[in-house]
Amino acid sequence: MLLENIVKVTGEDALEDWPSIMKIVDEIDIDNSSANEAIRAIYRRLDHPSELVCLNTFTLLVALVQNCESAVKSHLLESFTTNIIRKLYREKITSPSSKEKIRNLLVGLISEATDVSLKALFQNSLNEVLSSTDSPDFNQNKKDKIQQAIALSYSPTHEKSIVLDKIITSLVPYHSAEAMYALTSSQFGDLSFEKGDIINVIDTPYKDWWVGELNGRVGYLPSNYVL
Repeated sequence: MLLENIVKVTGEDALEDWPSIMKIVDEIDIDNSSANEAIRAIYRRLDHPSELVCLNTFTLLVALVQNCESAVKSHLLESFTTNIIRKLYREKITSPSSKEKIRNLLVGLISEATDVSLKALFQNSLNEVLSSTDSPDFNQNKKDKIQQAIALSYSPTHEKSIVLDKIITSLVPYHSAEAMYALTSSQFGDLSFEKGDIINVIDTPYKDWWVGELNGRVGYLPSNYVL
């Protein structure tokens, strides 16, 4: 029954059937030994030639990580290796809308994660998909938007907020992160913040430096300063 349900919710014609997905969650929670069976099935489905099957399977995987008991999550999280994510995003998922859904699912996991190591794992997965197949033109366009957002956020004009909001919205997906330390910078383009501030991370172009927005100001910040 478990394998039948997995095939059902990941099929090409499947919609997001949450009752069936939650049945899979319940079955795995009741019998933890079935987690390995589910993982093997998920690996097979992630390697399916159909893009829709792969996308639906990744959606199921995220739902399981979000809802299964912690004892099972360690097995499920093995699927979030950069090699698996890279293959899924580069070779299996081709349409822009499917790619966007993968990114948004990862952003959701990052936002919900309370454990530092889990947040880092999901962030690495997101970094992988953001850097794997974007064209040079896309990357340059994104860099140009970030530089425009930084410059505009320093502008004294009141009209800046509307344009800035449009730029930031176009850079999604993004997630919120809490500042663990205060940082005061006089360097143009760097973000200043206080401990406890909630920063909107709008890009993660480098391992150690991210781009964030706080109170209308956009700038770079050290990634190890936020959680």
